[in-house]
Amino acid sequence: MPSPGRYCNKITMPTVFLPTSFSYASVYRNYVQACKDKYSKDARILAKSTFINIWKSLMPSLQFIFSKTDLCETSQKEHDYYNTNIINAVEDSKHNPNVNTVEDLVSIVNRFTRINFNVAQRYLNGEGFQYYDFKNYFQAFKKLPHIQKYHHFYFTSQHPVIVFFKDDLQDNYKSFTIRPFSFNADTPLPIIDAKPLS
Repeated sequence: MPSPGRYCNKITMPTVFLPTSFSYASVYRNYVQACKDKYSKDARILAKSTFINIWKSLMPSLQFIFSKTDLCETSQKEHDYYNTNIINAVEDSKHNPNVNTVEDLVSIVNRFTRINFNVAQRYLNGEGFQYYDFKNYFQAFKKLPHIQKYHHFYFTSQHPVIVFFKDDLQDNYKSFTIRPFSFNADTPLPIIDAKPLS
């Protein structure tokens, strides 16, 4: 097929393009096989670079059509594989950006929610959580012995210093006084200042 893009201001031979299924390498492989078939396996064969240079100098009008990519089939598969993985990684990074602050997390949730189904709601409108000093508050309370073996607990407002507990559902509740002195349930808990993350 003659080249439509050849220069018409000088006299040249029309360039003929071979199909894309061929390349210099594939024609060279055919040349090597033909030499081995016609002559012996010990026959001296041109090197690939010499073969291509002779071809270009003696037959400049015979060239190959290149598709949009000049990769061989194996390279094209690998190229597609890496492109797919890169696209997936970019998509994942959009959905998993670095989160350093609560504001980052809120913006991510709000950005990726659909039809406002999951909207980030910050505690106390972003003023932060209050951390109570339970350790010091419960220091005066008595520990319930073997608490880990019990599965059912309850407290009542009539007896705020007594815990009722049992092991199995069919058992009867037992009671234990956890604070034998007076107790005011309305006393506010002491608040701990949260330590910033390092």
